[in-house]
Amino acid sequence: MRLNPALPLLISLCTSFTFASEMPNALSMQGFTGLINTPNAQVMNEGDIVFSYNNQFDNHLTGYDDSKERTSTEDYVFGVGLLPGFEIQGRFKEQPGYARDLSANLKYQIPQYHEYLPNIAIGAQELGGAEGGNKYENYYIVVDKSFSFLRASLGYGYGNNNKGAPRMDGVFGGLEAQVAPWASVLAEYDGEESHAGIRLTTPQEWSEHVRLNTTIASNLSDDGEVSFMVNAIFPLKRKERYLPVTVDESTPMQKSTKTKSSSKKSSTNLTEEGVMIQTLVDELIADGLNNITVLTDETTITIAYENTVYIHNELDAIGSVLRKAVKLSAYYHNFVLQPKKSNVVITSLYGSLEKADAYYTDPSYETKSTFVSTLAESKDHSVKGTLRIADANSGRYKTHLVVSPKLKTFVGTEYGAFDYQLLMGFTAYWNLYDGLDLSTRYDLPVSYSDELDPDTGIFKSSYSDGGLNSAMLNYTLDIADGLNTLSAGLYQYDYLGVMDQFIYSYDNHTVKLKLGYFEHQDYSDVTKEVYLAKYTYKYTPMDLYFEAQAGKYWYQDTGFGLSAKRFFEDVAVSINYLQTSPDESFSFSESTNKYISLAIELPLDFRKSKSNGKYAQLQGDNSWRYQQRSTVGRADGSNAIVPFSGYDPLMDLESEKYLTNRDRMNVDYIKEHAERLLDTF
Repeated sequence: MRLNPALPLLISLCTSFTFASEMPNALSMQGFTGLINTPNAQVMNEGDIVFSYNNQFDNHLTGYDDSKERTSTEDYVFGVGLLPGFEIQGRFKEQPGYARDLSANLKYQIPQYHEYLPNIAIGAQELGGAEGGNKYENYYIVVDKSFSFLRASLGYGYGNNNKGAPRMDGVFGGLEAQVAPWASVLAEYDGEESHAGIRLTTPQEWSEHVRLNTTIASNLSDDGEVSFMVNAIFPLKRKERYLPVTVDESTPMQKSTKTKSSSKKSSTNLTEEGVMIQTLVDELIADGLNNITVLTDETTITIAYENTVYIHNELDAIGSVLRKAVKLSAYYHNFVLQPKKSNVVITSLYGSLEKADAYYTDPSYETKSTFVSTLAESKDHSVKGTLRIADANSGRYKTHLVVSPKLKTFVGTEYGAFDYQLLMGFTAYWNLYDGLDLSTRYDLPVSYSDELDPDTGIFKSSYSDGGLNSAMLNYTLDIADGLNTLSAGLYQYDYLGVMDQFIYSYDNHTVKLKLGYFEHQDYSDVTKEVYLAKYTYKYTPMDLYFEAQAGKYWYQDTGFGLSAKRFFEDVAVSINYLQTSPDESFSFSESTNKYISLAIELPLDFRKSKSNGKYAQLQGDNSWRYQQRSTVGRADGSNAIVPFSGYDPLMDLESEKYLTNRDRMNVDYIKEHAERLLDTF
């Protein structure tokens, strides 16, 4: 290994820094957090997502020939701070004549508990690269330390990318000097080449919703070749309004200033109470909620309602209903809220109306803690009391039209950098009876790339002509404390059949079973059998979901999948592993196909619907999903994506999405996000 003369200086500088200071972090041109081409021991902030672009021409690729004309380079990165100290990025690089590469990076910062200790991180580059075709595969450990305006990093890596001069194969290191709050100077040695550059960052006070930075770098080992990079960072994690404080138990909690009436009300109070209940219902109707039912007994008011207004999250509807209900805390000590779908109760949430009133009247950490301690849920949705209002503002026969783009993509394959087909989907729902809905979906093709041309494209089998995708009757009812939805009708343009979904949740566990059978309309011998089981464990303090599923998928391949999904407000990011074996031979398929993928789910409309009329509603998809896969360990070394692998046939009324608030309809989730109940619209 050739030793760069600057390396001893880097080592001595690393050992001389013993105090830490705050310095901004940014992605390097290799996708991980770092300098120019080398990592430091920093990671992305938890809850940040980043989109990055750079045009660096990479000399470390197989077949690099200095005599050849240089081609334009495009390097795209999507990254997320998925967990504290853990980042993941998906990367696509297109360097014509040298590389078309799709891969993933991981980095984990080992926790350190003393200010004098250095930061330490371990990482992997090119995770998911095809066997024999790796361009950047590397595993490394790196330390860094800051002092005043300087940060030095030193690391050791192992490169396994079949190159004569792989990057970070051995010792590497770098220096950062923050010369202004918005500017840093960078210098590094990557084990083979030296680089220098400057990084400019927008001040944080400019915007709390987006941060931008750009890096301009020069390759000192390649005649000063200049490249640039731009990063856009979007913080998703919500900042808590209240800092935890120690509550002095000797001091009584602040009581609501309202005077509570006795449980026995005078006739005057009953009249006033009746007026207030009617006012409550009128306010809920004005808010756009449907199927409102109110019952009361001596101590409790029960409010059942259907939310089609607060599109992102049922928690917003709970907060809105509860804010209105606390006006009745002078008459009732407790509340029961019953969110519904298709006029079927999904869950029953119990709590103290008095404590809720105190929380809304005087929001603080103490009143929040006292209020959430009273919350509970029940699978028993029957309630006793006097019926005051029944199914006010019925949602029956109301048209709900949901617009959702459908994007099929092939990225970084041997046939093209980016091939796609874009369709616009229009899904309509009508509630015909309690639990009974009619749904239809129509897909309209918008555009496509050459390789998805229906006549000549290499991926023509994945092209869709659009048209009527589905038309189904869906019946949902409560069975054994779970929700069962039976759907029957037309699916995937040409198939007739049935799909049954059963979903059961208990505490932080969810089990879902899906069974289906479909026959082709024109070819009775072409059938689809689906049987899938999924288990989800929810770690609510971090909104982290671990999922495992197995069974037989739509294209009759069998296998399993594992995923970890993290919610940041209503945006979810997940990393997924899929392994399936096909039932028959498909183009590009091996006996077992393995993939790793990164996916994002995000709402495509306002938090509160802006077009919710009495008879019709138009809205965007509340959880539009885009996923990008990369192959793992293919024998031919390619990134050939088999379109017919691991397709879970999603119904128009998919249980988690339509019924259970994306599997977030539980009391632990509500407690963890009680501050959101304060939001008003």
